[in-house]
Amino acid sequence: MANFTSEIKREFFHKKPRTAAAKTAVFSAFVRTGGCISFTQGTLGFFLVTESEKIAEYYIALAEELFGISCIARAAEDKLRGKAKLTVEYGGEKAFDVLARIGVFERVPSGKYQLYAGIPSRIVADEESRLFYIRGAFLGGGSCTLPRAGAKTGYHLEFVFAHEETARDFASLLASFELIAKIIRRKESFVVYLASLAAISDFLAVTGAEGALEKLNATAEAREEVNNSNRANNCFVGNMDRTATAAARQCIAIEYLNARGILPRLEEELRAVAAARLKDREASLFELAGAMGLSKSCVNHRMRRIMELYRESKVDKEQKEEK
Repeated sequence: MANFTSEIKREFFHKKPRTAAAKTAVFSAFVRTGGCISFTQGTLGFFLVTESEKIAEYYIALAEELFGISCIARAAEDKLRGKAKLTVEYGGEKAFDVLARIGVFERVPSGKYQLYAGIPSRIVADEESRLFYIRGAFLGGGSCTLPRAGAKTGYHLEFVFAHEETARDFASLLASFELIAKIIRRKESFVVYLASLAAISDFLAVTGAEGALEKLNATAEAREEVNNSNRANNCFVGNMDRTATAAARQCIAIEYLNARGILPRLEEELRAVAAARLKDREASLFELAGAMGLSKSCVNHRMRRIMELYRESKVDKEQKEEK
């Protein structure tokens, strides 16, 4: 399901924050994941990148509502992926104030401001703000992939951050909802990820992506049906292989006993089973039993006796040769 990321983002987009704190949180998270600070001719600014026109409009509206600034959207192209994208830019005099309010700049003990790589607690002070920070981070730098057909693994949901401190604070934010994520470094970025069906299901449930959760469960159920079918088929093939191998060994044993003159001296019921086996060298014991009008346990018992006589004869022959 190549567009599963888009399904989740669509649901998050339609969940609008109600409070100023939650709106600030979602804006802050998007800047941390889908944004970047810029300096143009000595002027501080920032820009946000998205592939969705609706999301670009959403953040332009948020910037106007929260900070009273007007951002400009420009069309561009992601040359690495060959996809169109939109850049939402702001380079006005309020850039520093905006970045300070969303926690990108924080005041240090000396009273000055400096870049802050973590997630300030004031940005995620309540549950609604924490949830919208998570949703905003996914809108800005999240993705989710499901297993391809025939793959053993492949459930993967991730968020990409520029700083390790941000990634660690974000993992702690997820943990506050009992979502336990891992962190890896990927080139110059830090990735917070969940890599199991259960973890991703919990994530979608916590963040309220009900439609995506329903699709995930349907995909998992369909995959489980395929896996069960494959296991049953493998079991069937394995049983066929074992039956063929056992039948071949039985034929070898019977021919050996016959060559040494032992088979003609056996009881009639043993000779009858031996003859039936040689007549149908690929049949299962169940099929031999049906052809002889006997139970499978009866045929199995007699065949075991023939195999025991074969092993005893082999041992006897080897001992005589040693002498």
